[in-house]
Amino acid sequence: LLASPALAKDEPDVKSTTFKHLPFNLNYFDDSDAVVFHDAATGNIQHSKDAGASWDRVSEIPEGKALSLQMHPFDPKTAYVLTKGKKHWKTHDRGESWESFKTLAMPSRWSIETGDALAFNAEDHDRIIFNAMECGGFMCSEQAEYTLDNFKDIKVLRDRTSGCSWAKSTVEFTTGEKERDKKRILCVTREKRLSDRRGQRLTMSD
Repeated sequence: LLASPALAKDEPDVKSTTFKHLPFNLNYFDDSDAVVFHDAATGNIQHSKDAGASWDRVSEIPEGKALSLQMHPFDPKTAYVLTKGKKHWKTHDRGESWESFKTLAMPSRWSIETGDALAFNAEDHDRIIFNAMECGGFMCSEQAEYTLDNFKDIKVLRDRTSGCSWAKSTVEFTTGEKERDKKRILCVTREKRLSDRRGQRLTMSD
């Protein structure tokens, strides 16, 4: 049950909506009344335009396909919904509309659990790393993919990873050079496949 105060009056006007399942990962889009959350039990995304007074399922995303919801930490209008496959969705207008994009592999199940399937660059907001997993039969291997244009194009960064991120992952941090802030990537890599995380090492690339 979610309750939301309406526009300010002498007394608050409270409206409530009952959901069958507990809302997960509820987020406001900054500087707006737009709210979004993941119904993990049904695999759907719910969106509100009026601070939670009313809700609608995001219809552009096929029912039951939403695996995770991740907000863009440096772009207040943008959010991403990942699925178990290679086709995902994003919004650039606080959830008013959603468009699909594709990756080369499915999301890493470990990165989904930790909430960092997508890693964002604080200097250039269109630069995003996708921590992915490629599976064949019983064998799975994590890999990192990257885009410089917000998933208009995507390429493999490297395979056998255990997570990659931009060095410039916060506004406060800097390498000391603006161009390097845009390019430097840190990855944890390993020699073995599957879930064996022994022999890990940190690698850096510009």
